[in-house]
Amino acid sequence: MTEASAYWFNQTILLLVVQLFIFYYRLGLRMIAHPGTYFAAIWLFSVFSQQILMRYDLALVRDVESIDELNKLVLITSVFFSIWVFFDASKKKRTQIDINLHLKLYKNLIWITFIGAILLMLYTWNSIGISSLNLAHIRDLNTRDKTNYFGTSVDPITSVLKYSQFFYSIICILSGYLLGRIYLLKQDIQLDKKYLYIPLYITLIYVLTTGGRNPLFIGIKYYFIGLCFSLPKFFSPNERRWLLRRIFIIVISLTFFSTYVNETRNEFHEMTSTSDKFNSPVLLALSGGIEYAGAHYYGYQLRNVDTYDEENLGFGYFTFNSIFEIGLPLSSYHGLSATLGDLLGFKENPIDYFYLWENGFEGYYTTNSVYLDLKLDFGFFGAIIFLFFFTYYTQRLFVKVQVGKGVTIITVFWYAMCFQYWAASNFKSSYATGLIGGIIMIHLFSRIFVKAQTYLNNRVVVS
Repeated sequence: MTEASAYWFNQTILLLVVQLFIFYYRLGLRMIAHPGTYFAAIWLFSVFSQQILMRYDLALVRDVESIDELNKLVLITSVFFSIWVFFDASKKKRTQIDINLHLKLYKNLIWITFIGAILLMLYTWNSIGISSLNLAHIRDLNTRDKTNYFGTSVDPITSVLKYSQFFYSIICILSGYLLGRIYLLKQDIQLDKKYLYIPLYITLIYVLTTGGRNPLFIGIKYYFIGLCFSLPKFFSPNERRWLLRRIFIIVISLTFFSTYVNETRNEFHEMTSTSDKFNSPVLLALSGGIEYAGAHYYGYQLRNVDTYDEENLGFGYFTFNSIFEIGLPLSSYHGLSATLGDLLGFKENPIDYFYLWENGFEGYYTTNSVYLDLKLDFGFFGAIIFLFFFTYYTQRLFVKVQVGKGVTIITVFWYAMCFQYWAASNFKSSYATGLIGGIIMIHLFSRIFVKAQTYLNNRVVVS
């Protein structure tokens, strides 16, 4: 590692830590509801992981300048978040949101989603021809087959089964919200708690379907999005212990699960385990997560060198790709491509997983983070300008949710998109992912599953 690279690694880690301290100083435990908290947490671990991998000569390195550039972008984002929260954190009284459901219909929706997930898993297994429940084997077969769950075109049966998962994200969010009402707000709900854990079982089914870790991370994030809408203004000692204990359990569980998956993949592909080089018990326990988080750095290097063209910028196409993918609802399930982007002449980045795998690129499986999309759209300095305004937008949305005035289920949707963008910013994640499908989902859900509700004196009263 060069002296310059070591400098940027250390400065980035320092400022991410400072950001988390500022968040806690200004927000207390309400920082859990801020998307910037998850940005700082995942990038703190990612930067630390890449630094460790480079020190042990385990990192895939193709372009050191790209590594430094990524650290600079992360550092700048952290500075912007720190500024907005330090000067703009709301101390106004929180409003509690009360979403009253048609319980019988809602329970039926949960069961439909659960059964559909099981059928989707079994059909995917049959399609790719798995012969064991080894997650590495399942992942490998899914990655190589273009017409299955991950594929660019999907057969009719898979399409129908995916329709049954249309409301998965919203039932995860609502489950987290209702669990928060029970345990943090001490409010009774007329719904058996067992239903609130079924979306988590669905998440685990997705893990078995794809053979990957990401579905579990996504499901947990959805639960936390919901939980953010039921946080009290002030935490009692019991509430604080309840929340911190579960955060600790989740972090430890995800860490060990990530290490398990990583070791399974190394064994399956007959690769040398990263953990063999670590002599620290802490690094050994974190080895799977370290390799997983550090891989995003190589994904950025790999595609930055091959795809960035300052004379041919996307001006929002890659960052807001889901908007340019507007077309017939659910058409992607059937391989249709008559989208707004097609009509405007935009083309998706060709350096995708299938291209890299077919051409024998080392590390083809790595992701490239949201920062490459920002650079492809606006250039390096243009990306900094975008981050300045988008971090401010994130802060204003957070304040709106915390104050609670005028918050509706559509606000939950916009907030969830922003939360998902930052909480998955080390992956290839465009903003407004599934925008049109999400709006349709929220509209249908509000019409069918949510009873009328009225706001009164900063308090939601169910009619």
